[in-house]
Amino acid sequence: MGEITLEIGDVRPRDIRFRGNYYVDCRGKTQREIRQNIKYSIDKILSTGIVSENDCGKNRVSPTPGVLVLYLRPMTFIEKWNL
Repeated sequence: MGEITLEIGDVRPRDIRFRGNYYVDCRGKTQREIRQNIKYSIDKILSTGIVSENDCGKNRVSPTPGVLVLYLRPMTFIEKWNL
């Protein structure tokens, strides 16, 4: 489990993306394959919060304004090999 704090100010564009190095997004297989294209709206994060899907386990939290929760797992050896 990790945490990142960002100072966003009046940044443009108003979205962010997850680009994993040695971690894989825990969404369903179809969505994992397009994970580089998923954008998270900073305005939505600030107003309602965003929580991604978690197909890696049972944990899931409710959205909290100002918080983006991504469920990730370490890459397997095979996934690292295919980078």
